[in-house]
Amino acid sequence: MQQSYHQVGHFVLRAVISPSWRCLIVEDQRMFSQLLASMLEAIPGLEVTATATSQAEALDLCASERPDLLILDLALPDGDGLVVAEALAQHNPAARVVVLSGQAASFICPGHLQGLISGVVDKTAAFSQYPRDGSSMPSFTQRFFSATSETPISDA
Repeated sequence: MQQSYHQVGHFVLRAVISPSWRCLIVEDQRMFSQLLASMLEAIPGLEVTATATSQAEALDLCASERPDLLILDLALPDGDGLVVAEALAQHNPAARVVVLSGQAASFICPGHLQGLISGVVDKTAAFSQYPRDGSSMPSFTQRFFSATSETPISDA
């Protein structure tokens, strides 16, 4: 696995290159999840293997699919998304998590998850940059996928 770093505005982005990534999207808004899945599928080497709309569904999928990458909303209808991240750590310790949430600005990563969570992206900010005409979709998805942190990841 290789890593490269890119400066985009005031964000430092990290691209992690692996031969193949299996991705699970956990997002309670189905339309948003479908849009995100189609955008991520444009990234070479990334396969969205499943989507979940609840904590319970995501926990089952973490056990059965053992994804390499988890795109995770924190606010799920039946519980906290961090429980899903903790479960993934048990099933696939080498996996990575990108938190995509409307709560990104106030998110403080628990110390025991700092090695697992690779980035925190504000859901509203991520899609305010969405290309309306689709012309720059690959560069948009690459910027989104490779973001390591838009919000500080620190243990309070």
